[in-house]
Amino acid sequence: MKRKIGKYFLNNEVKLTKQDLIDENIELLVVDGQLKGVVKDDQGSPNAEIVYNVNLSKGDE
Repeated sequence: MKRKIGKYFLNNEVKLTKQDLIDENIELLVVDGQLKGVVKDDQGSPNAEIVYNVNLSKGDE
């Protein structure tokens, strides 16, 4: 089965899935220095949006 993402259709095996551990992932990126200026607080960020910058290719392309 394929799912339309923008003008592209992706097979199920290449779709991004919901990440329940996003806080832990972000914390690891902050500790590693890949994210700067990110601070966790009690209010959170209810309007935050995560945008993935992903380039997909098939095989050795």
